Amino acid sequence: MLIWETHFTKNIYIKIPKYTLYETQHPDGTAYGGTAIIIRNCIKYRLHGHYNLEYLQATSFIIEDWIGPQTIAAVYCPLKHTVKAEQFRSFYDALGQRFLAGGDYNAKHSHRGSRLTAPRGQELLRAM
Repeated sequence: MLIWETHFTKNIYIKIPKYTLYETQHPDGTAYGGTAIIIRNCIKYRLHGHYNLEYLQATSFIIEDWIGPQTIAAVYCPLKHTVKAEQFRSFYDALGQRFLAGGDYNAKHSHRGSRLTAPRGQELLRAM
């Protein structure tokens, strides 16, 4: 399960029997933003890492399928920051050749069905 805007701190978290939680808190440790992944204990995986910046928080893990390794990431981009295409590309490069990065990018663009277009939506499309 991919979760974004967790608002977790060192004192705020969840525990679910038979599952493991990996989370990335907001860089300043406040109950704002953040991401998490909840994985059933019987699934074979390895933790890939945490991306913990003011403009982008992500938690990721790697699973092996019949093709090879695939990185799965939960992503959150706070609305108040401007994220450039180069920053998105750097993040995607860190995830490897095969990845799924789902979350809240706070990006609006008409190509994705929004009535509005925000600068971040254009930058996200440029990064792809």
